[in-house]
Amino acid sequence: MQVLLIESPSTTVPDAWKEWFLDWEFQITSVPSLEEGVAQARTGDFEVLVIAMDQAESATPQAQWNNLFQAAETGRIAMLVASQGSSEGLIGEASLIDVMLPSVSQSELHARLNILLRCQSSLQRMDREIANMERIGKRLNRHFSEVDQEMQLAGRLQRDFLPDFTGPFGQFRFSTVFRPVTWVSGDIYDIFRVDERHIAF
Repeated sequence: MQVLLIESPSTTVPDAWKEWFLDWEFQITSVPSLEEGVAQARTGDFEVLVIAMDQAESATPQAQWNNLFQAAETGRIAMLVASQGSSEGLIGEASLIDVMLPSVSQSELHARLNILLRCQSSLQRMDREIANMERIGKRLNRHFSEVDQEMQLAGRLQRDFLPDFTGPFGQFRFSTVFRPVTWVSGDIYDIFRVDERHIAF
């Protein structure tokens, strides 16, 4: 499991958390700034991001936090935030972020991380299914477009084979309306003179 710790001189992830990640045999990478954290999160090589937000909230522009949360959401990366206060206004409604006190116990941190990772797995599976359905949808659209073009061609051919009435047949006049459901109809007809006294329909 790859974990990215995003730290700075003013905001550090609790030392106990780092020890616990090592105990759980996670591979830890640490970066010294939020900007580098965003860049690393966008590579997609990490399953978990860990950051402390207390002092940085007032000093860091909202746009930089938004970039981090967007990178985590896009990459379906679980994110643990150590915070003394409420960070709801800053975080918004990202799906895989859990905010907790830095003093949280090891068992609670582990349980909450496991819940995030289960949700992450489900979301990733749904993303794959959606991408697969979109591919199938595109193939079906191409197929139906080809079928539609073929049906248009069949409709033109059918109209070309239908008789053209250029004049009266003695006392009789004929007219037709060709109105297929889409492009073609199942109806075939013809009208022709058999002899001077008979017309075949």
